[in-house]
Formats: sequence, structure tokens, C-alpha cells
Amino acid sequence: MKMDYDEAIKKEAAYFNKLFVKNYEVMDLHLSKRSKDPFFYWEDPKLEKIFVGKYLNRIIYPFSKKSLKILECGCGLGKISLELCRQNHIIDAYDISDNAIKYANEYYQSLKKKSHNFGTINYEVRDLNKIILPEEIYDLIVCHGSMHHILKSKRLIKEAHKSLKRGAKFLLLENVDQKSRLVKIFNAGIGILLSFLKPLKFYYKLLEKIKLIKSNKLVKKSYIKSFPLSPFEGVTGREMCTYFIEIFGKENVKIETANAFARNWVVKIPGPNFIRYPIARLIKRIDDILIKIGFVEGSSIFIEANKRN
Repeated sequence: MKMDYDEAIKKEAAYFNKLFVKNYEVMDLHLSKRSKDPFFYWEDPKLEKIFVGKYLNRIIYPFSKKSLKILECGCGLGKISLELCRQNHIIDAYDISDNAIKYANEYYQSLKKKSHNFGTINYEVRDLNKIILPEEIYDLIVCHGSMHHILKSKRLIKEAHKSLKRGAKFLLLENVDQKSRLVKIFNAGIGILLSFLKPLKFYYKLLEKIKLIKSNKLVKKSYIKSFPLSPFEGVTGREMCTYFIEIFGKENVKIETANAFARNWVVKIPGPNFIRYPIARLIKRIDDILIKIGFVEGSSIFIEANKRN
């Protein structure tokens, strides 16, 4: 039996309410520490900087130093909005999760009491599939890692375009499925090799002995998805690029890709930072070269869409 929309969105919200717990180390980039689960590389600020740092900086440090009116779509626990707020901007931050909004707002309010030079954040629980935005009020709209959960992404992009002032921007950073079948096969093969090669098995056991990883759980995680996905996970793929071009106009949209290989399997290598981070940087450099010469296309997509009319 096909699930209706209202039932599906309730399940989506419930998923994130369970996922988002009160964890200040995740919601504040200033406090973030290395994640114990390698799949969640975005909780490790150094890995996130290696993989998507230049794009993240373009979102966090906007094109103007004056106070801007900004909308964040799918804010989660609020780490992006918080960084924008630290630059004295005015932010509306929307998410489907009650828990995410509650914990993000609590943390923001606690910081605001201690800081004199702080912007404002209006956190609200909103369904971005149905949202109606006011016309031409935002200087900037940002979306980081949330668009692939938006069932009606084309509608949201239309609303965003309507709500941007003339000359304003929509900046999006998203991960999507790898387009190239060759890259998919390679990444899958590497994941399996990481689990079965004898030298790596010895390496895992050594890390277990010196208490750097837990017994064999990470070995299985290197090629098996060990956590459940949300009902709307991956509903929006590369077609969102087409939507931006259609709505903003081809001449007003810039699309860049990154991470054909690096983000997919380097994050699955456990161990001390002095081993993992150099490997990540090396593979990222190779990635960048292969993408630049047009040999592959990355699975991380950065879109800058300008409203000209």
C-alpha cells in the first residue's frame, strides 16, 4: 500500500527527532570533535574541511560583510546558522525536526547571553515541501546537505527564487549518488578490499589492541550500511541542477563537483588522525585533478545561483 504524504512526512520528522539529540559538540563547529563513526565525516571538522572546506567557507562567510537577511533550509542542529549569526547576520532557520529546532535554539540562546556582537536566529519547525515564502526579502539562501531530503525540491527552489532580492544568491552544498558506473564499481571494490586484505586486517586488530577502535565493528561498516535511512533519503538527486538552471537561468547558475573517490571510502579507514588525514588529503588531490580534466564527476555538488531579474 502506497504511503500518503502526511504519513510519510511524519515518519521523516520522527526519524530526525530520534537522530538529533542534545549534543553541543555536533551543533557548534567551534566545539566539534572527531566522530567515532567514520560514516559521519561531517562531525569531524578536519575531514569536512578536507573534503568540502572551500565550499563550506563560501556558505559560512557570505559575499558581504554587512548584516544580511539569510534563510537556511534544513538547518538541523544549527551549526551553519550559528556561524552566520557569529558574523552579525539575521537568519531564519527552518527544519522538519522538533528536537533539532529545540536544541539548536536552546544553545543559541545560551550563547547570545554571553555575546554582545551577535546576530539573530529565528528557528522554526517548517515543512520545506509545503512552505510559502514571502517575496524578495532575503539577501542569501543557503542549504547544506538537506536538499536530498526534500521531496518537492523544484517547488522549494521556485519559492526560494521568489523570496530572494534582486542580485541575491542561493548557495547549496549537497552530496548525491555517484553518476559514473565505473566510479561506483571502484568505490564498492575498495570498500570490500578494506575489509578483506590481510595487511588491513592486521592493522584493524592492532588498533583494537591499543584501544583505538572497537572490536571489528568498523570493519563491517567499511562496506555495509549499518544505519537506517530516513523515508525521504535521496529523493532528490542530480536533477536539482536542472531545476536551478530552469528557474534561475543557465547563465546565472554555476555548478562545481568534488569527491569522486575520497569521501566515499577514505572516511571508512579507522585509526589515528596522523594516518587518516594525510591519506584523505592525498586522495582528495587526485580527485581534484581527475575532475578538473573531466575524467570523472564528483558526488559532492556546490551550486551558486544568482537572481538577476
